[in-house]
Amino acid sequence: MGAGACAVRMSTEEYRKLAQKPRKYRNIPTILDGQRFDSKLEAKRYTQLRALEGSGAVSWFIRQAPFRLPGGVIYRADFLVVWQYQRVTVEDCKGVMTPVSALKIKQVEEIYHLKVELIRA
Repeated sequence: MGAGACAVRMSTEEYRKLAQKPRKYRNIPTILDGQRFDSKLEAKRYTQLRALEGSGAVSWFIRQAPFRLPGGVIYRADFLVVWQYQRVTVEDCKGVMTPVSALKIKQVEEIYHLKVELIRA
């Protein structure tokens, strides 16, 4: 090392954080209630659904609900929600709609005869 230079020690975790390249769609992974969410939008919707569940408007919900598509492809909706009086919705939090996502959503709607509701920022 040259004069004036100093060695900085960092943990492996700190190094990984610095070495990570920016995410393609600028989403920020978020940890909430000990669970990892792919974006702040998804975490926010989770918080809203928990509150609706507490008030009785939502009977129950699950995260990352899988739907099988042709060719062995699996589409995972962010939330499958069972509302009061047994109405069921499928929700996907999207900041950016890609052509692949649009195709998968269209297939899910046609095969399973349901509507995927997009949650936007």
